[in-house]
Amino acid sequence: MKKYTKFNATFRLAANTVLVELGLVYAGNPRRVNNGTLFYWDPIGECYYALYESGYCRRFIPVNGPWGRSEMIYGAAYKGYQLNKTVKGRWVHRILAGPDEQLGRVTRAIVRYRGIC
Repeated sequence: MKKYTKFNATFRLAANTVLVELGLVYAGNPRRVNNGTLFYWDPIGECYYALYESGYCRRFIPVNGPWGRSEMIYGAAYKGYQLNKTVKGRWVHRILAGPDEQLGRVTRAIVRYRGIC
């Protein structure tokens, strides 16, 4: 059962401020806005980051070739990677995060991924 937390205007403004300070560019479209998804392009890491109201946060990295494609974003193939923590048992379960925790995970992921690029 998914727990949905609506991003309020204060959180959207705070998230936008933090992510723009890190050099990200807002890349949302009407469908994502209606879904409540915050979607940003990282020109330094050349990838996208998404924060979903369901509690998931993901990084999308470009993919060369048809293998491993998970989503077409603006005409290019990208593979999505979960940034959520997991609990391993019989099955792997993702731990859904609240808005503040999602923003923290995304900012840590941006800094770490840029160190690799």
